[in-house]
Amino acid sequence: MLIFIFIFILPAFLGNINTKDEAQLAVIEGGSVEIGLPETQIDRVIDLYRIGVQAEPELSWLKRERPNRTVKVKKFMIYSYEITNRMFQKFVNETKYKTQAEREGFGYVMGTSKLRKVFGANWKSPQGPASSINKSLDHPVVQVTFDDAMNYAKWASARLPTEPEWIKAATGDVFKLFPWGNYWKDGLANGGRYPQEPAADAIDGYLGTAPVGHYKSGKSIYGCYDMSGNVWELTETSEEIGGKKMYIIKGGAWFSNIFCLRISCKARIEKDFRCDGLGFRLVKD
Repeated sequence: MLIFIFIFILPAFLGNINTKDEAQLAVIEGGSVEIGLPETQIDRVIDLYRIGVQAEPELSWLKRERPNRTVKVKKFMIYSYEITNRMFQKFVNETKYKTQAEREGFGYVMGTSKLRKVFGANWKSPQGPASSINKSLDHPVVQVTFDDAMNYAKWASARLPTEPEWIKAATGDVFKLFPWGNYWKDGLANGGRYPQEPAADAIDGYLGTAPVGHYKSGKSIYGCYDMSGNVWELTETSEEIGGKKMYIIKGGAWFSNIFCLRISCKARIEKDFRCDGLGFRLVKD
């Protein structure tokens, strides 16, 4: 008697779902995307700085966005939501991976107007040993470095987005200051008042991160959530600054003022940087 055994291997992607981490992906059609800040928007952005920071603008930030340029991107898929603690937990359970913060014993935590080094802060304890993700499994994972994100991406058969891809997913075919348009609207993103002390307020209702996808009306034209606020997001795009390779992060975080929640705004970090306001999402070709 012959017994035939069939082994069914589930493909990494079924339609717009990644079977590895159960992530939902949005399809982004290829085309042109505008990188940086158009000259016609500079005065409006300076006003946003005055409103968000309640001070005169530090124009060195705007220099990072000038001059603007138009580039082409190919069709791709992007995660509709930021990687959550629940998803990262599955990755760790399967691979036994240890993040850089765990290996080195510390992370950075936003305090009164600045980041501070906290021993014992890592993705499981984002603000230090006394904190936990037990009640925030659907919040974005934080305290991850570029290499941590790359290891997750390899496991998930995906990759980090480039800066142009990230912007394309956030704005579509036309320039926008925010995913929903060129004017700030309260209640559409999880932001803060940095450099003032972070505080829960009527604008967003959360002291720290929020559940991914909570701000439904703030999604992009492609249905991507939290492209403004919640956590800064890693990209694979880098620039050399002062002889150091720096990676571009986008979107702003729960503590960022509205000036930093703009789509054209970018910050730069070193490869091993991590904090309680930095996470990521992935793309698939």
